[in-house]
Order: sequence, then structure tokens, then C-alpha cells
Amino acid sequence: MRVLELAGDTFAKFQDSIRALEQGMTYPLGDDRFAIDHGQDYFAFFRRLGDLAYFVALDNNQVVAVCAAVRRRLPRFAGAVAEKAWYICDLKVHPDYRNQRIPWQIFLHGFPEKYARCQRGYAISMNPGDGSANRVVRMATRFPLAPISLATTLGIYSLSADRMRDIEGVLRRQLGPLGYLNLGGAKDIILQSTGAAMPLLHLQYGPPVETGNALVPAAVDGYVHMFCLPSGDPLAVELLKLDVLPGATASIVHHRMPRWNWRCVLTSDI
Repeated sequence: MRVLELAGDTFAKFQDSIRALEQGMTYPLGDDRFAIDHGQDYFAFFRRLGDLAYFVALDNNQVVAVCAAVRRRLPRFAGAVAEKAWYICDLKVHPDYRNQRIPWQIFLHGFPEKYARCQRGYAISMNPGDGSANRVVRMATRFPLAPISLATTLGIYSLSADRMRDIEGVLRRQLGPLGYLNLGGAKDIILQSTGAAMPLLHLQYGPPVETGNALVPAAVDGYVHMFCLPSGDPLAVELLKLDVLPGATASIVHHRMPRWNWRCVLTSDI
């Protein structure tokens, strides 16, 4: 087994193999499941978040596992100056190679050099839809080189345009100006029930709205509108009173980010 950090033309060389690994992997979403399609440029989604380091594990030149590390900036709380943190994401292992500690090999390969550049980080993992334990969380919290702990659980909301309009006033009072981001072509959610891409808009607030990014200004009929909130967040509590519930959950684990307000995470990041 060999671990390689992509650079230069190796991004293009391995892109098709990485895309093939992605196919067939599904995740829970309410009563459905979904797969992910990163489009023609597999790495564009990650590069839009920050500085990308991408690792592949090879068995006789076959890509059997991948992991991305994005050095990005996040505010500890609304209005705070954004600080650097590694976002560990896109961890995938081919089914035939699971339970062989390959993620450890990837992390150990990249950890020393990347940790020298930034000494904090986090990862987000979708929780199983059946309520069972999250295996990624269990693995991460056993990482021997740095203490990693569970930060919070994210509730992921998927609402119709009408439902978004119903709660827009509540959202604006707590989040400020709003907009929506369409990631079509960069990261599509392919529903298992239909085999088609979900018409999807991601709620945006805070810096993405303040910096004037090109956003859809209002909810759109026929689209699903997605956002996430940390467990126990005052807005999540208020939405619960309005019978607005998350359709899925995810776990955030972190290293040296204990006082972060995880409202800074958007579903367009995950």
C-alpha cells in the first residue's frame, strides 16, 4: 500500500479513478439515501473552500482510498475574525479494503507536514440513518498523534420553498441577511429513489452573503432548501417549536477548536 499526495498533473491523472471510487457510495437523507457527484472537475468543490491537499492510497496503482485536507478560515463566532483550520473531508475507502487501517496510513503520511502549517482542524461525518454509532467518529477519536473529540451534532434540514418562506423571518432575525447557493455541477446530490440530481439550494448567511457572492436571493419553487444547525442552538430550539425538524444528522469532530460556534458550518461546505 502506498500513499500519495496529489500535485501538478497527478490531479488529472487520478481524477477518473477517484470518481469511480465515489460511485456506489450512499448516505442517509430522511427516508431516502443519496450519492454524490462532483462533476467534471472533481476537485473544484474543495478548492472553493480553501487550500487543498488531496491524498490517495494506492494498491498496485489502483485507488482504494482517498482523503482531502482543506486549509480554510472559519470564525469562532458571528463577527469574529476568521482563523485558519484544516477541514478533513472526502474520506472514502473501497469496500474491499475497509477494516485495514488505511485511513491511519493516509493521516500518518500527511500529518507531520500539514500540522506544522496549522495546529487545529475538524471533520464532519454523516451519521447512520438507523441510529447506530458513527464509525468515523469512533476511529477519529482514537487517532494517536493528536487528541480529537466530538464537538457537536449537526441537524441537517431539507425544506420546500413554501416552508422556507414560512420561517424566513425567524431565520433572518437570528442569522442576518440570507441568500442561497446552487452547487449544481460542482457537487450534486443524486437521490437513490429517483436516480436524478436533487434540485438543491444551500442557505447562506454571514460572510458568504456579506462578501457579495453571486447568490440566489430567495427560495425557489421546486427546489429543496438545505441548511444545518448545531444541536441545542437557539435557532434549532425555536424551529422545533414550529415543528421544523432535521431530516438527517452529522457529527463534527475537532482538534483544538473547543469554543467554536459551529453555526459557521454551512451545508454547502459538507
